[in-house]
Amino acid sequence: MKMFSFFVVMLFCLGVFGLQEGETEMFKTPQQIHLAYTNDPTSMAVSWYTKDPSDLLGGVWYGIEQQDLGSFSSSTSLALSDGSGYYHTAVMTGLEPGRIYHYFVGSRHEFFSDVYTFRIPNPSEKVRILAFGDMGTFPRGDTTLMHSIRVHEVNPAEPHRMPTVVLQAGDLMYPFGNGGMIAAWFDAMAKVGARVPFMVAPGNRDQQDIITERFEMPMAAYGEHPEPARHNFYYSYDVNCVHFIVISTNFDTFHSNSHQYKWLKKDIEQAQQNVQDPSSSISWIVLMGHTPIYSSSDGHTQGNHELKLAIEDLLEPVTLCLWGDDHVYERSYPVFQSIADIPSNKHVLDERPSKPIHITVGTGGIDNDAWAVDQPDWSAERLITKGYLSMEAKKNSFSVAFIDRDSREVRDYFDIHENGGLNAHPLLLAGGFLLFVGLVAMFLKGKKTGKSGPGV
Repeated sequence: MKMFSFFVVMLFCLGVFGLQEGETEMFKTPQQIHLAYTNDPTSMAVSWYTKDPSDLLGGVWYGIEQQDLGSFSSSTSLALSDGSGYYHTAVMTGLEPGRIYHYFVGSRHEFFSDVYTFRIPNPSEKVRILAFGDMGTFPRGDTTLMHSIRVHEVNPAEPHRMPTVVLQAGDLMYPFGNGGMIAAWFDAMAKVGARVPFMVAPGNRDQQDIITERFEMPMAAYGEHPEPARHNFYYSYDVNCVHFIVISTNFDTFHSNSHQYKWLKKDIEQAQQNVQDPSSSISWIVLMGHTPIYSSSDGHTQGNHELKLAIEDLLEPVTLCLWGDDHVYERSYPVFQSIADIPSNKHVLDERPSKPIHITVGTGGIDNDAWAVDQPDWSAERLITKGYLSMEAKKNSFSVAFIDRDSREVRDYFDIHENGGLNAHPLLLAGGFLLFVGLVAMFLKGKKTGKSGPGV
C-alpha cells in the first residue's frame, strides 16, 4: 500500500511539473508574429507576443540564407495594459530591394519562433494589394477569410507571387474585452502577417489599447508625425508607385485645427506634388479609413456625413478611398461632392480619374448588412457577400477586383489604364485565356467532324 501511494505521488508530481514546464514553454514562445512597413524602404518592422517577459532581452535574427541568419536587431518590449502579457517589436534594417529574407524572433536564450520568409519589392515592380475590413472572430464574425488568403494568396514556396501588402480597414476582431477573441484573431492574422506586411486602420469596435500596444505602424512619409505616441491611429508610407494614407475616423476629430486634419492636408498636398512630378516614383494615392463617406447600406446612416463635410475637400487628388464599417461591398464611380463621373464602361477607365473612387469593403467576416435605399447614381456596383479586394498598381495602370470569399469568383472589377494601355486584372486575363483555349479546342473539334463551330 505504501509503495502504491509512493507511485501515485510520483505520477502526480511528474504530471504537475510536466504541465508547468509545458505551460512555461508556451508562455515564452513567440506568438502572433506580424510584419509592418516602416518609412524606410530598406527596413521592416516585426512584432510578436509572449505571455511572460522572456523576450525582454530578445530580438529578430534575419538574413538571405536560411542556414545563416547572421543579422540581429534587438527588440523593445511593452507590458500590455490589460495584464495579459508582453508585446515586442524589432526592426530589420539594411534590407536590399528584390531580395527574399528569412527570419525568426525570440529571446537570446532558448525560446524562438519558426523561421518565416518575406520579400522586399524592387522599386520598379508592381504593388500587389489585398484589402478588407470588419472581420471579427467567433462568436462575433469569423476569420475564414484570413485562412482563404493564406491558402490562395500567401504561398511561402512562391514568395515572388505573394502580395506586397495586406490592409484591414478597421474593426479587426470585435473583442469587447475578451482575451480569447483577441488571441484567436491575432493567431489567425499571423498566418498571413508573419509573411506579408499587415497594415491596419482603427475602427469604432477596436480597443484603443490594442491599436496602440500591439502594432508598430509607420510614422509619416513626409516630415514629422504630429503625435508620435499615437502614430498607429493615422500615418502614411510609400511602397514603390503607391502612396498609402491611413486615417482615424472614430478616435480623432477632423476640425480644421486638429492634428490629424492639418497632417492629412499637408500629406495629400505633398503626395499630389509627387504624382505630378515625372521624376517621382509615386503615381497613385490610396487612402484607408474605417467609416465611409459614401454608402447606401443600412449599416449606419448611409455614410458619415460629418466626416464627409470635414475632409472631402482634401480628398480630390486621391485615387482610391478604402472603407469598412458598413458590412457590404460597394464601389462608387469617380465622385466628388456627390457628383459622379460615369464612364461608358463601368469596368474601364481610359484615363486617370480626376475624382476619388470610394470602395466600402466591410466584408471580412462579420454578419452582412442590407441596403437602405435604391442604388444611388454615384454607386457603380454593390454586393452583399464576404470577400476581399485584390489590386495591382503599376506606374501607369491600376487594376482592382473583388474576390468572393467562398466561391473565389471575381464579383466586380475595374481597370485604370493611362495612355490607352491594357491592364486587366490577372485573374480576368487568366479567365480570358482559358476561354480562348476552349474556343480553339471547339473549333479544331468542329474541323475534324466537318462542323465549323458551336451551334452549327
